[in-house]
Amino acid sequence: MTANSGVGSGYDIITTLGSLVGFAFLIAFGYQIYNTVEVDKLRRQSENILKNASKTIEGITSITRAQNEANVRMREAETFLFRANYEFEKRRYELSIAEIMSAISVLEKAKRTLDKKSGMEKIYFSDDQDKPDLDAGKIIDEIHKPVDILLSLSYEQAARSYYKMGDLGHTLDFAKKVIELREDSWAGHHYLGIALLDQRKYESSIPHLKRSIELRPLKNLDYANLAEVSFVSCDFGEALRYSKFYLEQNRGEGSQAFNLINFYKDASQVVLGRADVEKISIHGFQKTKPLGGMISSLREGGVACMVDSKKRGLLEGVFKKIDGFPM
Repeated sequence: MTANSGVGSGYDIITTLGSLVGFAFLIAFGYQIYNTVEVDKLRRQSENILKNASKTIEGITSITRAQNEANVRMREAETFLFRANYEFEKRRYELSIAEIMSAISVLEKAKRTLDKKSGMEKIYFSDDQDKPDLDAGKIIDEIHKPVDILLSLSYEQAARSYYKMGDLGHTLDFAKKVIELREDSWAGHHYLGIALLDQRKYESSIPHLKRSIELRPLKNLDYANLAEVSFVSCDFGEALRYSKFYLEQNRGEGSQAFNLINFYKDASQVVLGRADVEKISIHGFQKTKPLGGMISSLREGGVACMVDSKKRGLLEGVFKKIDGFPM
């Protein structure tokens, strides 16, 4: 072995050792950097968790307060509506409306409070943006539902009371509010339809009367109302059809509507040439004394659309027989 070979071997060893030391240093430095990144990541996660936890507590507190306030308001409104119904049954409609307005005021205030909170942000603990851990706004929206239902019932009662008072303007206003909150409210469509009918806006009333029947197909007075609309519009086939629907569902009843619908049916049969004028039944009219406006509609429809002048004269004679309504 020569001296040069020994020097070379020593150099190689020193180089190798230097490389190992350098590699070890790089590993240690890299590990330190890795630890720093991980620590920073953990720190950010901790901060995020604390931030979300704070939001969660705030959100839950806000939801709880909203729920409690809504419950208090609804109980208060239910008391007013109970009183309103009592006054309505006693036919004290103005007092009934006063109680209803108090209920509406309380519920609309609760609704405004909930509306302010419905835009609360979603809270995420994970990175899945499709699944928030707490959607406070959505929960507030759920609390909205019973308030909206009770508010729509209050609007229904208001429409009913105003209609009984003959105030068609307010009847229309509150019936529209019912439908805005709950399109599937048969009462909303019923009161809107009959208010338009009483204003003789026949075409406008038809879709609401039909929707009322769709939502409540049994024991619905709107079959009679649609018969009237059809009758005064000279559509006697439809008048007869709706008359039959109403009569089938109300057999044996002696109400004013029942007597009127019998008249629609008989008069429609006459105009369609399926019966004689003399066979029209006016049984019960003297006792029930139907509203002048409804009889006026019958006269306008039945008499005006009667092509046969002889039959028109006979039909006018039938109206002359109705007590309390001279021609």
